[in-house]
Amino acid sequence: MNKIHHFESDDKNDTHLFAEMQRYVLEHYPNPQRIGCLDHDTLKTFVEAPAKLDLSNPRYLHILQCAECTRELIALRRAREAEL
Repeated sequence: MNKIHHFESDDKNDTHLFAEMQRYVLEHYPNPQRIGCLDHDTLKTFVEAPAKLDLSNPRYLHILQCAECTRELIALRRAREAEL
C-alpha cells in the first residue's frame, strides 16, 4: 500500500504522521548515553503544558533526534492519559 495514502487519510491531529516520526526516531537515533538530553521536568512540561516553553528555542529540536527523550515522552504521555 502507498505510504502517502496513509497520510492523506490521517486525522486532524496528524496522529499517523507523528507515530511514524516517533518510530523513525526510535529506530535511527539511539542515544544511550543521553548526550544533550532535556531534563525530566522539561520533558514533563513539554507533555503537560508546552505553551510554557519557548518552542522556538532550537534546543527542543533535540527530541527529534533522540530515542531516549522520545521514549521518556511516550511514557509521560501514557502516564498523563492514565490519570485522565
